[in-house]
Amino acid sequence: MIRSSTPDGIAISNSESEGSVAVRFPEDKIKEAILHPDPEIRDRANSYFARSYSHDPSIMAQVIKAVETYGRQDAYYSVKSAGPLT
Repeated sequence: MIRSSTPDGIAISNSESEGSVAVRFPEDKIKEAILHPDPEIRDRANSYFARSYSHDPSIMAQVIKAVETYGRQDAYYSVKSAGPLT
């Protein structure tokens, strides 16, 4: 079995004998996570889209809504990780 982990801590495994691979969440679920109450989950969702160089303008709208909802105290990492989306 081959096992690795992504930078966001999502485990990926591949069993050569069974041919199975773990599947990631659909992008709309990851987009919903931008508004999650836990700042670490929000940051991971932002990082996912920033690393994918998404051109979806609704992502930055979600980031702005999260800052408006949860305040500026936790916003530094959310906005920093979303930087490539601007």
